Amino acid sequence: VANGAIYAGGEFTAIRPPGGTGGDIPRAYLAAFDAGSGDPVAGFDHTLDGPVHAITPSPDGQRIFVGGQFDTVDGVSRPRLAAFWTATGELDADWRPRTNGIVTAIEVVGDRVFVGGSLGTVNNQPRSKVAAVNATTGAVLDWVADANSGANVNALEASPDGSVIFLGGDFATINGSGPRAIQALDPSTADQFPM
Repeated sequence: VANGAIYAGGEFTAIRPPGGTGGDIPRAYLAAFDAGSGDPVAGFDHTLDGPVHAITPSPDGQRIFVGGQFDTVDGVSRPRLAAFWTATGELDADWRPRTNGIVTAIEVVGDRVFVGGSLGTVNNQPRSKVAAVNATTGAVLDWVADANSGANVNALEASPDGSVIFLGGDFATINGSGPRAIQALDPSTADQFPM
């Protein structure tokens, strides 16, 4: 939910107005609905070429960050990550990080966007299953929390005060140490907190 709209992602190719009347409206993998009426947001109509698996708003609600299995948005290259302005519905032309793997989780802490999934690189820099990028520029940050080989990070959640980022997935270790499947890290340094 951001700026009066509810954003939905998935594997769908059409949506319907409230009550299911009026027939299908084409929307591939990403849609927005008015939070009050449930009506589709008319100005939010984008063409993605693959499913969306994760959506999260910026802290100020001015943008949403989207991750998934897509390569393009409206014919523009956006490998697995994109951002949209909530006021206009437009694709953010300046935020262009790219990853070589599917994104299944996104979380924002301050000016950092954390992404998790099956990724191995972000902006051509090695990052194993989880990474952090700048929320404005999309530049990959020097925040390294590598999951063990063959594992994925499938969930990301920040503490209410933004002092901890929680990771969940099928990993055994992060940066070579446990516990398995869930860890708590410093969102600034990637240092591990005891759990």
